[in-house]
Amino acid sequence: MGVISSESIFHFTRSKDKLLSILKNEFQPHFCFERCVLGNRVIKGAYPMVCFCDIPLSQVKEHIGEHYGDYGIGMSKRWAEKKGLNPVLYIKKTSHLAAHIKALVEISRSTEELKTNMQKTLISILRYVKPFEGNYLRGEKIQDKIKFYDERELRYVPPPETTNNRHLFLTTEQYKNSKIRGQFDSIIGQLRLSFEPDDIRYIIIKDEDEISSIVHELPRIKEKYSYGTVQKLLTRIITTEQIKRDF
Repeated sequence: MGVISSESIFHFTRSKDKLLSILKNEFQPHFCFERCVLGNRVIKGAYPMVCFCDIPLSQVKEHIGEHYGDYGIGMSKRWAEKKGLNPVLYIKKTSHLAAHIKALVEISRSTEELKTNMQKTLISILRYVKPFEGNYLRGEKIQDKIKFYDERELRYVPPPETTNNRHLFLTTEQYKNSKIRGQFDSIIGQLRLSFEPDDIRYIIIKDEDEISSIVHELPRIKEKYSYGTVQKLLTRIITTEQIKRDF
């Protein structure tokens, strides 16, 4: 029987510069827009997060490339547990669970006291909720009938106490306003998701032609990347070409 999950989780990005930025500045949360259908109610808004997938390299081919980028970083599961990452809750819009969450949304709007207290709790829950399937907007292109469940997503969201219960949610209108979104991303991005070099299991780049530039950049990235650490990290470089060819 093949491995369903591995001892590593992966965060993918679309450029080498963004990968180097993660290695230099660690993971920085930013607001992502989510649309979740609960029966006949649609909950829309953006939450701050850093997303990972729990998919072994042997099955990750469909996840990289056009969908999520040719660059990535694989982190250890032990690190993920220590940092409080959690799998998202995939919701079927016609399920009993969807109906229960919808009922909580309705109750939270009944009185001002309930609205204040319950909406904070609901937002904390909804930050981990994702549709089982649906349409996906990437840039200007909409991809139909994506089964999000296949992504096996784990998510880091900054705990409310780190933000004084602020900057946890953007409305659709706020998210669409690039200036407002940029301001909130700048604030929330300061709550970095840190790691040590030993937490890194893989550094994924597009092809072998880029290995020499990574070898050149790694020693310059950070003081904590000593010579010995850099040499160890260099052994963990793998390319998307290798993944598609050999796994």
